[in-house]
Amino acid sequence: MSSGLQASPTVTGSVYLSFRLFGIGVIQARLIGVAFSLLSILLVYYLVRRIYNQSIALGTLFVMTFLPAYIELFPIYVGRQVLGEMPALAFLLAGYVCLLFVSHHPVGAIISATLCWSIALSTKLQVVPFWTCSLLVPMALAVYKRDWKQVWVWAMPLTGSLLGTRALPVMWEAVLQSKTDIADPISGLYQVTAAVRSIPSRMFALIVFVLFGIPTLLGISYGIWGVFKSRGKIRCTYTEQVKVALLVLASTWFAWFVVFSVGWIRYLFPATFFGSIFVAEMIYEFTSRYSLTYTVQQVLAFFRGRGLKREGAGALLVTAIVITSVPRTAIAVYKTYFLDADISARQAATFLNSYTSTGALIESYDSELFFLLNRPYHYPPDQIHVELIRRTFLYEENTRIDYNALAANPDYLVVGPHSKQWRLYDDVLHTGAFRLIRSYKRYQIYERVR
Repeated sequence: MSSGLQASPTVTGSVYLSFRLFGIGVIQARLIGVAFSLLSILLVYYLVRRIYNQSIALGTLFVMTFLPAYIELFPIYVGRQVLGEMPALAFLLAGYVCLLFVSHHPVGAIISATLCWSIALSTKLQVVPFWTCSLLVPMALAVYKRDWKQVWVWAMPLTGSLLGTRALPVMWEAVLQSKTDIADPISGLYQVTAAVRSIPSRMFALIVFVLFGIPTLLGISYGIWGVFKSRGKIRCTYTEQVKVALLVLASTWFAWFVVFSVGWIRYLFPATFFGSIFVAEMIYEFTSRYSLTYTVQQVLAFFRGRGLKREGAGALLVTAIVITSVPRTAIAVYKTYFLDADISARQAATFLNSYTSTGALIESYDSELFFLLNRPYHYPPDQIHVELIRRTFLYEENTRIDYNALAANPDYLVVGPHSKQWRLYDDVLHTGAFRLIRSYKRYQIYERVR
């Protein structure tokens, strides 16, 4: 069983705080996500600078910004959607940063890391298996080196964070129980998102990997090869161990996406985000410390028929990655922020707030409208979402969607991008129970025929 689809209090509480400070609005809601995105980027920069050097740290920012090739892999865009990913990644990264200070402040660093990771895991439970692996591998290396002090340094936050992940939801539920309804648990969610075995989903995930995941795979592979190549020389320092932890985090997350996920591109984002570190390291090594002159010389040497040496192969690979990724990233950002930019959600909400009666009930599956409405609204129960995923992404067309859109007796129906994607209201619209009264770019407003 899973809890409902509601975001964690880390997300909703942050948005509430933003509303209290700056007023209610789209910009205020997105402000929190963007802030967590910027914090995550700064933490990655700090970590990479400590683990490697400033050049690779700046290179990581370049990879994150110019090589995603798809808008849902672009950090700032992901953050502005007010999802749990960026807050979870920010606290996750903060935990790794804390462990860099264990040598000087052992108790404070371990407690701080435990607290950060507890919040991260409770914010996004999807993080748990990959984060767990990222701590177990350095712990195993410490056991191999017989550094028992470091074993405890990894074991204590691992145990404490897992306990904290259990405790925080209980605390939040106790605090919020008197103020809001706690969503009913739903069943089958993990089977359609986290452990999916259907052939269509596996094929879709493979296509996404080929289109957008190859640079990440190459970077992760280079990082793993580097660890194995120098396994006998790895010093049991916390900096080296944190590097290994981040590599394990990125590689296990990436592997899960390809092998078990439902194949949604958004689920690849954390792997590409953390994998950017190792893509930047690979580019740094293959281009002789980001030397444009060296890279051009090696590529020209290849095309002049001087053979494909190791140096030339690396430079050619980096050139191919940049040439195939940067233009696609630029096009995706331009299309999203300029060509597809619109205010139709606000237009739809303004119409409903201005031209409907105060008590009119609005039915919709497009949740972005809800906090803009000054009217009561109704939406399907969370369990319906599981069945919609089965029908839409697992291609189980015979899946029954047991939802009566007229049961709540709505006065208006709004069909937006999410409702269209899931085809949730197609059946009721075919009955003639609603008539179209207003259409915007992405939203259609229907009035009940009585």
